[in-house]
Amino acid sequence: MAVVIPDLNMIFFLSPGTGSTSLSKFFIDELCGEWIIDAVAGKHATPSDVRAHGYDLSSYICVTTTRNPFDFYISQYHKKRTWAGDDPSLVFARTHDFLAFLDRVLPDTPDGLLHPAFLNHADIVLRKEFLREDVRELLNYFRVDLEAELPTENVSDGLVHNSILGTRQQQSGKLK
Repeated sequence: MAVVIPDLNMIFFLSPGTGSTSLSKFFIDELCGEWIIDAVAGKHATPSDVRAHGYDLSSYICVTTTRNPFDFYISQYHKKRTWAGDDPSLVFARTHDFLAFLDRVLPDTPDGLLHPAFLNHADIVLRKEFLREDVRELLNYFRVDLEAELPTENVSDGLVHNSILGTRQQQSGKLK
């Protein structure tokens, strides 16, 4: 799925593990965004997935999110170690150390991008570590004057892991 904001000619793609769920809620609640792509399974449809279902993106500004890849993989390792189930990726994380996990999951791509299927097709990329600032710049770009709270959604235990040192902080914040 993706969120389209018709008044801004913008479409937002939800890149996994980057704060995109919170941002989609913000775009829907505050900017009259709408979910699209009912035919595409899952909330993390890429621009290519959307095009394959007949949607023309040429008139839209495509926006997505990213984050520091190291923080992403630390978060994924922690989540997979704590989630219940017998999926092979969960079992592997529970039975191996972080370096073995990295060897298994790191993408074998020359550019080293996290989620290149999203980033390579984006006009604007918002960074999870600077989400409030980047959203403020995005709103300025579209000349939207808005004071609103970024919601916190889909966050493990209500906390975000920000470094390998284990520092954790609440994810939320007022814009402006």
